[in-house]
Amino acid sequence: MVKYKWSIIRTEAKTLWDAETLPEKPELQKMIKSIGGYIEKIPKTWLKNGVRVMYVNEEGRLYGMPHNPVASELLNNGELLVGDVVVQWQETMDRPTLINQPLDPNAKLPHYDDYVKQGILSGVEDVPPTGGMDMPVEGEYIGE
Repeated sequence: MVKYKWSIIRTEAKTLWDAETLPEKPELQKMIKSIGGYIEKIPKTWLKNGVRVMYVNEEGRLYGMPHNPVASELLNNGELLVGDVVVQWQETMDRPTLINQPLDPNAKLPHYDDYVKQGILSGVEDVPPTGGMDMPVEGEYIGE
C-alpha cells in the first residue's frame, strides 16, 4: 500500500528535505494559516508523479509573495509557484533527486515583475479572465 505524507514547503527551503512534515492532513484553518491566505488547489495534471495534492495561496502573486523554487520543482509544467505551500507526497518518493543541489542563497530568484519587464508577461492582462481556476468565465454556462 502506498503511503503519503503531508508537508509544508516554506519559501526559505533550499531542498525538499527542509519541508516541515505534518503528522496528518491539516485542517482548513491550519492550511490557511500556513500559506497566509485563501487556499487554491493546484490541478493534478500539473503535479509530478508521487505528488498527490498541493495547495497554494490563491492570491500569492497579487501579494508579491516570494518565489518557492522547491515547490515549483514538484510541478511538471514549468510554472513558478510563490509563497508557502501545503503538499501531500508519496512517502517512498526519492526526495533528493527532485532538487539534488541546495540553491545558492545569494542567487536572485525571479519575480513576477521581472517577467513583465522582460516582456515574457505583459502584466494584468495575463491573468486568466476567470479570476481563478474554479470560477466560470462571464457568459459561460455552469448548469443549474
